[in-house]
Amino acid sequence: MDEHDYCLCKDVLKLYLELNASCQFTPWLFEQNLSLAFTTYQAGKLFFIGLQSSGQLSVFERTFERCMGLYAQDSSLYMSSLYQLWRFENILQPGQVHNNYDPVYLPQVSYVTGDLDIHDIALSNECFI
Repeated sequence: MDEHDYCLCKDVLKLYLELNASCQFTPWLFEQNLSLAFTTYQAGKLFFIGLQSSGQLSVFERTFERCMGLYAQDSSLYMSSLYQLWRFENILQPGQVHNNYDPVYLPQVSYVTGDLDIHDIALSNECFI
């Protein structure tokens, strides 16, 4: 392996991300009847973790540069990234399923803020604090 091959392998390894769950995690999600959403700024990912109709773990992710803060209220989901504050809305009606997903969050608004390093998000009377 020459220096060029090493650099290519090193770059590929940076892009690889692996999620592992304990054997009790999937049954716990089922018992609690919930899904999880979380961000990781190190990988720049927004994750949605839940269960498929088969009972298998479902992992859905999207990339946002330095995403950190995450806040949910009713059918809205707010997330901060490097220089934006995003608002996503669940586009499905209660009980509706699309491609085995419920809910389905689509971006509705993006506020360009500049690099504010937003770690936490909260709303008070429909205003950000």
